[in-house]
Amino acid sequence: MLIVGPLVLSSGFSYLLFHTLAEMFSVVIGCGIFVIAWNARRLLQNNYLLFLGIAFLSIAALDLAHTLVYKGMGVIPQLGTDPPTQLWIAARATQAVSLMVAPLLLGRRVRAGWTALGYGVFTTLILLSVFTWKIFPSCHVEGTGLTAFKRISEYVICLVLAVAMVLLYRRRSHFDPQVLRLLLWSAGLTIASELAFTSYIDVYGPFNLVGHILKIGAFFLVYKALIENGIAKPHSLLLRQLSQSEERYRLLFDTSPDAIFSMDISGRFVMVNPACEILSGYSRQELLGRTVMSLCAPDQRSRTMDEFKRNLRQPKYTQFETALIRKDGSRAEIWVVGKPLFSEGRLAAFHCTARDIGDRKRFQAELETLVRERTSKLRELVAELEHFSYTLTHDMRAPLRAMHGFGSLLMEKAGNVLDPESRGFLHNIMNAALRMDRLITDALHFSQASMKELPLHPVDPNPLLQGIIESYPGMQPPKADIQVAGNLPRVIANEAGLTQCFSNLLGNAIKFVEPGKMPKVRIRAEIRDEADVGPLLAGEGITAAPVPGQPLKKAPAGPVVRIWIEDNGIGIPSSFQHRVFEMFQRLSKTYEGTGVGLALVRKVVHRMNGRVGVESDAGKGSRFWLEFPCAKEAARPPARARH
Repeated sequence: MLIVGPLVLSSGFSYLLFHTLAEMFSVVIGCGIFVIAWNARRLLQNNYLLFLGIAFLSIAALDLAHTLVYKGMGVIPQLGTDPPTQLWIAARATQAVSLMVAPLLLGRRVRAGWTALGYGVFTTLILLSVFTWKIFPSCHVEGTGLTAFKRISEYVICLVLAVAMVLLYRRRSHFDPQVLRLLLWSAGLTIASELAFTSYIDVYGPFNLVGHILKIGAFFLVYKALIENGIAKPHSLLLRQLSQSEERYRLLFDTSPDAIFSMDISGRFVMVNPACEILSGYSRQELLGRTVMSLCAPDQRSRTMDEFKRNLRQPKYTQFETALIRKDGSRAEIWVVGKPLFSEGRLAAFHCTARDIGDRKRFQAELETLVRERTSKLRELVAELEHFSYTLTHDMRAPLRAMHGFGSLLMEKAGNVLDPESRGFLHNIMNAALRMDRLITDALHFSQASMKELPLHPVDPNPLLQGIIESYPGMQPPKADIQVAGNLPRVIANEAGLTQCFSNLLGNAIKFVEPGKMPKVRIRAEIRDEADVGPLLAGEGITAAPVPGQPLKKAPAGPVVRIWIEDNGIGIPSSFQHRVFEMFQRLSKTYEGTGVGLALVRKVVHRMNGRVGVESDAGKGSRFWLEFPCAKEAARPPARARH
């Protein structure tokens, strides 16, 4: 009333004076809102005030322009009554839309600079459309009154303000109740003001007067809600946000299943949560003021103190395991996470969480005991199986050797007497005994490869291959042609295991050849970088041989040596390649064999951290490869092949 009364009285002397005072009051309030919001933008968490403050600067600028060009002011002569009315509509529309958008930004980030720039550009465009371009729709015709556009605009503005009130009420939890009521009343008075401005004909008329008085009331309520509560009562806004933050923290603090506590610089409890009481067995009153070390298990006090001291030198989170003694005397194994809190460079407090890991440690101990027991039983079982396999092998091979031996004697003494069919039967018996003996021997070698330790070291494959070729006449000319291309690089492997692999692969290369055709075998090597190799999948032209029950083995880290053994044999059909390294898989019954050789190669190679694979086409020979880590001194391109 102290403001409205003098303003109404001033209208009796000069309506222009009343209008100027009323509008300038609104301009001052709008600028004040902006000043408060802009200077507090880095501290505000409620973006409603920041957005509205920027918007009210634009509204104040339009209201100032409206005041300066109002009829009778004489700032810009011969403008008439239309431009100030246009600026009024632009200001009220800006106010209404801003009030509607502001509640939608609660809880979201507002980029103050970009928002201010946007409102600045918008205000400039409005002024240009009214004074320069003259494209703003006409709002008042002198002598006739308001245009249809002006009246419709006022009603639309009222509708937008009503929507703004609904949105503001729905987000009432973000506001102090008194502030919310003031903002809602301000929007309501603005609606009433706009309705009053839909009825006047003369810009100095009574409806114009009522509209300005209602506008003053609306702006005054904004002042009460934002300026007064932002300056006269800043603590209420800050305390509200602090209170909400404290409520969230208290909820987490009280409901956490982990013990949470703080201690002062003397190591005494100053804050504990309910989980801390449950963990220690002491009540909150018993814990407060008590030292943390008094609860620590005696055998853990020194190490626990060292952990806290170490964390002070490196003020980051520290994690360690310790133990405490509960009130009932029982021991609790706990996992502690702590962080020191400094104030002005000095230690102020230490915040910690603690979790009971007793059940986990008991389960871990039980699991370790179970693993030890089962490992011991497994070792005993393996030893028994190994002894059994040796015994069984010896007992089975003895009668087989007797069968073959007596068969040979019978053939020598009575071979001339027996008819051809009987001699064939005798040959079949002797060959079956030999095949069974080889099968038992191969099976024994396979089992040994699974259990025997294979120490790895740099191995030169060249003398191994030379020794194998020289030891078997069937691998030498004119029975076979085996060539080694250049000097093969040294690899990380086991000498005995690598010899066994070479022997099996070379044996297969000279055996699985069409009758009457000389076996030709070429052995070469290539050094491959780690980036060039990866897990090879069947179906890509190459078959890698994984061990059953294990994933496909990846290439070793670093450079690797791939040794190729290429032959001119019968080849392997693509449908059989995925089974060629499995136990007892024979490609053809035409050729002798037990079906264990390649399975043995795969097992031995895997034990040496290597890989094995094959490329083959039926009738075009096979290309087996072995891959092992490259010895350091061999990590260079191999020598060129000899011709």
